[in-house]
Amino acid sequence: MKNHKSFFLLSPDITYLNHGSFGACPKTVFNEYQRWQNELEKGPVEFLIEKGFDAKLGARPLARIIDNEIKKPLSRMILFGELQDGGRVEVTVKDKKLAIDYKKPVVIQKQKIKKVNEKTS
Repeated sequence: MKNHKSFFLLSPDITYLNHGSFGACPKTVFNEYQRWQNELEKGPVEFLIEKGFDAKLGARPLARIIDNEIKKPLSRMILFGELQDGGRVEVTVKDKKLAIDYKKPVVIQKQKIKKVNEKTS
């Protein structure tokens, strides 16, 4: 029988006590996640490389693109828009332009913890 640990990103030198839902990710899932992440991140990087360099001006256009298409919209989102209450953004390329996509923050419900000596009614 094949050792199941070989399918996970686990160090063979460590004995893991918790293999629950917060444990290691299977290698195949992790590799596919990495592939998707690399694919998604490639768009903005290629855009910045293509639009951000000029033989005469060097990298000055890159600073201008980052200022105008990333910093300014993010500043507005932080000060006046969706990011006032937190969240995260993803920079992607849509229709040959940089796009900033807002993702709502994850809300975790606080639960009241009962003390050992607290009576229930």
